[in-house]
Amino acid sequence: MTTTQAVPGTAGSGTRTVPRGKGPGKYTFLPWLLMGVGAFSHVIQGEAGNPWIGGAALLAFNSLYIFVVFTAFDPRHGDRRTPLYGLAGLTAVTFAVALGYGGSWMLFFPLLSLASGAVRQLHGKRLGLWLILLSGTAGVLTGWDQGDASESLGIGYGTFVSGMVTAAVLNLFDTVRQLEETRQELARTAVERERLRFSRDLHDLLGHTLSVVVVKAEAVRRLGRRDLDAALAQAADIEAVGRQALTEIREAVSGYREGSLSTELERARSVLEAAAVEVVVRRSGPPLAPQTEALLGWVVRESVTNTVRHSGAARCEIEVRATGDRVRLTVTDDGHGPAAPGAVGSPSRTTGGSGGTGLKGAGRAAGRGRRHPRRRPRRAPGLPGGGRTARGAGPGRRAAARYGHRRRDGGHGEDDTVIKVLLAEDQGMMRGALALLLELEDDIEIVARLGSGEEIVPTALEVRPDVALLDIELPGRSGLDAAAELHERLPSCTVLILTTFGRPGYLRRAMESGAGGFLVKDGPVEELAGAIRRALDGERVIDPALAAAALSAGPNPLTRREQEVLTAAADGSTVADIAARLHLSGATVRNYLSAAIGKTSTRNRMEAVRAARRNGWL
Repeated sequence: MTTTQAVPGTAGSGTRTVPRGKGPGKYTFLPWLLMGVGAFSHVIQGEAGNPWIGGAALLAFNSLYIFVVFTAFDPRHGDRRTPLYGLAGLTAVTFAVALGYGGSWMLFFPLLSLASGAVRQLHGKRLGLWLILLSGTAGVLTGWDQGDASESLGIGYGTFVSGMVTAAVLNLFDTVRQLEETRQELARTAVERERLRFSRDLHDLLGHTLSVVVVKAEAVRRLGRRDLDAALAQAADIEAVGRQALTEIREAVSGYREGSLSTELERARSVLEAAAVEVVVRRSGPPLAPQTEALLGWVVRESVTNTVRHSGAARCEIEVRATGDRVRLTVTDDGHGPAAPGAVGSPSRTTGGSGGTGLKGAGRAAGRGRRHPRRRPRRAPGLPGGGRTARGAGPGRRAAARYGHRRRDGGHGEDDTVIKVLLAEDQGMMRGALALLLELEDDIEIVARLGSGEEIVPTALEVRPDVALLDIELPGRSGLDAAAELHERLPSCTVLILTTFGRPGYLRRAMESGAGGFLVKDGPVEELAGAIRRALDGERVIDPALAAAALSAGPNPLTRREQEVLTAAADGSTVADIAARLHLSGATVRNYLSAAIGKTSTRNRMEAVRAARRNGWL
């Protein structure tokens, strides 16, 4: 017997299937009809009474036997009652010829048992009871006909064993086939999970990095003529971002190859040193098993990534200590991490000031005390004649009444208002660069810079901004969830969603949460500033390309429960795990997964997760 092994292929090849044996088929049962040769010989030689009736009975038995076996193996009838009807007719013929002729016709009982074992609807307790009844009856009839106890025992035993062995062999092959199908499904799921991980890596490494480069390049262009030092600082940040991105891309690529713990520790040392983080690595104890090294290697890689990206640490210590059958891995850094809302010295939040992460001296140069000359208020694009500004004379003059704060340069007059903006962005460099560029506008002031979603609502209630610029994927809480709560608790604050990748589902959810606009980060800051002004004047500001994509994608077809089940399945959890986590039955989880797969027009749950995330439905 050959087996099937489904192994992950390349990203585009899915799985590779090794040919396997199919197990017993319908033709396997045909040679057993030779057991009726004795009865056939009696009919031909005329030894059986009424040979025409005997011949018709023999033809009926063979025809019904073939019908039962073929329908039992036919996918169109295997799950229906058709084989059972044929088996009932075969039973009637068997008992008729056994009672009418006896002798060699008693061998039809093992054949009847053989056909019974092939009918899967009988498998289980019903088959056992049926075979016990059938073999007992066959033994009694044989003993009554021939008066020989050994012959009676032989027919009875043969009848019972024929059905049981047939059912056992078929069940064994069914189990093997199910295991092979499960293995192939797991391999496909593993490939889909790897694709999801790869796409997320590309999103994190390339999407965010390129957005930071674009925004900082614009800062260099705008600062070049008025503040050369600040422009050079931004250029240095671009270089640092590029080098870090190259390192992370190499790490992401190497992450798809097997590596020992020693290799991962060396890579970690290289990455931390490239990020100007002092690193100390200690390792003690006996050699580790390959599986243990692979697991710890993943932990080191993820921990170092978090240290470089989010901690702001200057020193990191990695210690591996193996004693007996226990291994302890400890990664410690002196970073501050995300601070609580309102905490003094919070790296992710700066209220009314400068000092964004990654800007160094340029951030201070662009703050309230920036050195560039005072500029005239920027006029809103699209206003005829240029005689009105979006700060005080837009449609209905709502903006002036809404944010009547004094200009930071101390100016007076009709256009002496300033827009208070709260900025929430998890990447420090992007947050600092956006704040720098927006504060180049004389009518915009960044009153709070946040790095996590949990800080948004408390900080907004404290500083009461006119506009909240929110990223979607924030640590702790989604920007979309925060936007909905801001809409309820602080209706005077206009929310604009600012994201790297605009997905149609995100746009719809943002509009449903009460957001006043949906824009991408890498657009010109002049457009962003204009969008802030227009949103305060009551307009819905939406990126045209995103609006067109949302219209073409249509509404989210998934129910809230289907979204929850798909989200729980994204990490490869089993149906039982999902059911326990969501307090549902396994059958209900399967129904939700099947509905989600159908609505997303995909083949399995991981493809459904990818499609739903691509459209912003999760």
